[in-house]
Amino acid sequence: MKKTTRYLIIITGLILLFYLDFVRDYVFKNIGFQIYYLNHISNSGVASIENYTDSFIEQFLYDYSIVQLGNLKWLFTGFFILLFGVLGALINSLFHQTKRVFIYFSLLYSLLFLSSIAIYFSMKLTNSYSYQAKAYLMSMEIAHFLQSSLPTLLFLVSFKLYQRNKA
Repeated sequence: MKKTTRYLIIITGLILLFYLDFVRDYVFKNIGFQIYYLNHISNSGVASIENYTDSFIEQFLYDYSIVQLGNLKWLFTGFFILLFGVLGALINSLFHQTKRVFIYFSLLYSLLFLSSIAIYFSMKLTNSYSYQAKAYLMSMEIAHFLQSSLPTLLFLVSFKLYQRNKA
C-alpha cells in the first residue's frame, strides 16, 4: 500500500473515531433522558417533567419500557466497545505497519474489557452496598474508556515512543 493511501486511511479512521465519541455520547445521553422521563410518569400516565430526549431518538424509543431501555444500553455498550476496539486495532496496525501491534493492542483491549466484566460481576459476591457502588463505578469507567478514542490514541503515541527510545 502506498504511503499516502495508508496515511489517508489512518487520518480518516482517526476522524471517524473522533466523531464516534460524540455519536456514542449522543445515543447514551438520550437513552438516559428517556429513562429519566419514564421514571417521572405517574400511574395515570401524566408526566411530572418535560422529556429532554431528542425528538429523532425519541421516535425510536417511544414504545420501550425502562427495562428495555436498560437492556438497549447494554447492547450499545457491547457494540461501541467492539467498534472502537476493531477501529483502534486497525488504525494502530496500519500506522505502525506490523502485525505485532495489532496483537498487542487487541490483547490489552481485551484485558481491559475482561477486567471491567470481572469487576462488575464481583458485585455479586457481597451484600455491601458501598462495595457494589464502587465496583459498578470502576467497571463503568473502564467500559467508558474502551468506548472512546483514547485507547487508540494512547497506543499510537506510546508504541511510537517505545520504538524511538528502543533505537
